[in-house]
Amino acid sequence: MTNICFDISSNLRPEEFVQYCSDQVNVKSTNFVVIDNSIDYCSVNEIESDKVYIEHRVTSGQFDAWYEVYLKDDRFKDIENRIDFLKVLSSKYNLEVLTSDEDLNPYSFILINPDKSCCTIDVDYDTYDEKGEMNFGQYWNANFGTIALEKKIDIDDLEKRLRDIFSKYYDELSLEYYNQDFYLKSLKEGTFLRKLLKKNYSHHFIVKPIGKQNWYSVKQKVDIFTEGIKKLAKNSDFEICLFPADYSKVENIPGGSDSEEYCLQYFNRFEKRTIYKKRRKSW
Repeated sequence: MTNICFDISSNLRPEEFVQYCSDQVNVKSTNFVVIDNSIDYCSVNEIESDKVYIEHRVTSGQFDAWYEVYLKDDRFKDIENRIDFLKVLSSKYNLEVLTSDEDLNPYSFILINPDKSCCTIDVDYDTYDEKGEMNFGQYWNANFGTIALEKKIDIDDLEKRLRDIFSKYYDELSLEYYNQDFYLKSLKEGTFLRKLLKKNYSHHFIVKPIGKQNWYSVKQKVDIFTEGIKKLAKNSDFEICLFPADYSKVENIPGGSDSEEYCLQYFNRFEKRTIYKKRRKSW
């Protein structure tokens, strides 16, 4: 079972969404059930295995209608397929769609426009916290990735080189510089990562897109970022340690969950993947 949850900027009628889902997933429209509260519904009704359930509520704010559909289609476990599903919906009915992204920031969402373009935004904090409303706040982007260098170089030159490398994907990037002490103070003595950074990498840069930019999934960002840093390394005389967007991968284990964390090291054509924190087998 996979759920697709989103808010929209105008009240798409439930029967329209039912027909859209029916066309997209090849399920008869008569097999869809529209409800307004899944908890209340399940408390007095049995869930039928041949039905597809859609929750729908009219709310307030700029994005004033909410939908969640529960689909028996493994394609939609992939966020890129969920976004494609919503892009077609947005275009077909000429409305803006807001849906969750992969970031831990609770205010961060993907905005899908009728022309099928996507970007990430922060919703307005105050109205979200106080009223539960979904209103546009500002364009916002998660970190693209972090690089650590063995020697200090001119930040303006590095920023220009990275902008040239990633210009196909982002119109504008920024670099935030941190020295070694900033990172080391957050790492425990004796850990592999602390030893690695202290010995080899003194200068750290967080790479972040600025303003309205195209949305990419974490998987896409990792591929784009690692290929770009490889190009940087091939044309540089210094070693680079890269922490991609998925450097920390959390999975469920017996007794809870735990992360595995890794980094990539580049020097000219040399590449090394290091797992510096292994995931427990259980708690």
